[in-house]
Amino acid sequence: MSNELEKSIAKAIIEKTIPGAVPVKGKEVVYFCDDGHRSKHEQFRAIAPYKAPPVQHGGAVVHDCSLALPDGSIFHAVEYYGDLAGWRKIFEEASARLKTTLARIDGDNLVVSDGKAFALSDCLLERPIHSELEKIHGGPVGFDGTIPGAVPVEGVEIAYFCDGSAEGERFNDLTSHSNPRHAQRGAMYTYGCHLTLPDGSIFHAIGYHIDIADWRLDIEEGAAEQKIALARIDGDKFVVSDGRVFALSDCTAKFD
Repeated sequence: MSNELEKSIAKAIIEKTIPGAVPVKGKEVVYFCDDGHRSKHEQFRAIAPYKAPPVQHGGAVVHDCSLALPDGSIFHAVEYYGDLAGWRKIFEEASARLKTTLARIDGDNLVVSDGKAFALSDCLLERPIHSELEKIHGGPVGFDGTIPGAVPVEGVEIAYFCDGSAEGERFNDLTSHSNPRHAQRGAMYTYGCHLTLPDGSIFHAIGYHIDIADWRLDIEEGAAEQKIALARIDGDKFVVSDGRVFALSDCTAKFD
């Protein structure tokens, strides 16, 4: 195989799998460096604004993939949409406040805020291996060892929204109608988990924090406008907003 063909194949794989490798209108991707102590979702919640100027609309999604750099550091991908300038400012201010190193993809390179740059082809794509964790735990596990929402987490609320696909494409619809939105602090993000109910419908887990009541209001208003069913876990039951109730044990969890 020629070097040019190998490069073409490598570039195609990178563009298909690495968030931010291909620009998408209305969205941006930033990477933050793993601190080696907390899960990436815990780190993301720390980065989300407490005193930063409020984002007027849009949201942020923590991707299920991360990049391992040649120097051994790990960077997690976050995609945001809507008020791009506002979200960009939030991450930059959080980086300075928390001393968190950020990175962005520029062409074929990952450019780090400390001045380093690495070829994307030299970085390793990492994804969580949930099947191995499930073997250890004897059942489905999430980022905190359980299905999101099954165990209460202080300061975070978990909800589920219905989507006809396993990709959770309607996530953006939940708050895109709000301009300005009710929630002024914190963020809404996916948990990389969806449940398939006994009737075949698919629900994706989302979390939000800080302005919890306002996020809940934004999501409920958006869901009503877009005719998206919501659900929550209540004890050992999965309760849907349209009145359906299922035993959680009868639902199948899949982690992305």
